[in-house]
Amino acid sequence: MVRIVKVLTKTDVSQRLGVTKEMLNELPLYNRKRDVKQIVRAYRANYQSMEMEHDCFEKVLTASDVKRLGVTTTMLEMLPPEDPDRDIPIRVFDNQKRKDYEFKLSSRQRGRSKNPVFQSRGWRVFANDRGIAAGDVLYFWAEEDPFHGTQYRIALYKPNLFPHL
Repeated sequence: MVRIVKVLTKTDVSQRLGVTKEMLNELPLYNRKRDVKQIVRAYRANYQSMEMEHDCFEKVLTASDVKRLGVTTTMLEMLPPEDPDRDIPIRVFDNQKRKDYEFKLSSRQRGRSKNPVFQSRGWRVFANDRGIAAGDVLYFWAEEDPFHGTQYRIALYKPNLFPHL
């Protein structure tokens, strides 16, 4: 039996992890040219430390979350009060891609579910940019900045990214 093994380049790893090549260069493991398994371990450990460092909201995404993110009560406590008459813009910074997105917090008044959601173009752009799939883990937190006030941050962990490692 012949086993074909693909050697992953820095570009392959950065695309799979959803980070820039510059961020990979910051990993001491990558600078010492260790194997991909160590990079993946560092990637997974980064999320465990992030959970402890920030008061994060964590959500395992469902198939319906890919189109519109259902906002849970815990996450809603971090956000400005909802308004049933209009959508509330929420500026969110993606910690991994270093990019701003604008999500709209919408209180749905029609249908069976009345739960608030992020269902704007901004959420869909984020979902497409990051290749979100069911089973991915979303981290969302608020940080207080003395100059800019509350800033919302988001990160995505893809547990099935390297299933064989």
